[in-house]
Amino acid sequence: MTFPSDIPNKAGNQLLSGEQIAKMLKVHSKTIYRWMERGEFPQAVRFGHQYRWRATEVNQWIADKWKDGTDDKSTS
Repeated sequence: MTFPSDIPNKAGNQLLSGEQIAKMLKVHSKTIYRWMERGEFPQAVRFGHQYRWRATEVNQWIADKWKDGTDDKSTS
C-alpha cells in the first residue's frame, strides 16, 4: 500500500504530516492543527482520519513568515 507521504516529490506535490511539519518547525504537532483551525496555516487535505499538507504550501507559508519577520512560536 502506498501512503501519501510515500509519493515521490514531483513538482513540489509532496504531502507532509503534521508530525513532519512540527519537527521541521520545532513546535508540538498540536500547534500545527491549532494554527490551521485559526486560519493561520494552510488548510490540510484529509484522507479518512489523517491530515496532510502540500509541501509547496507549507514552504510558501514559511517563506512568507520569514519575510514578514513573524514568529508564531510565541502564540503556540
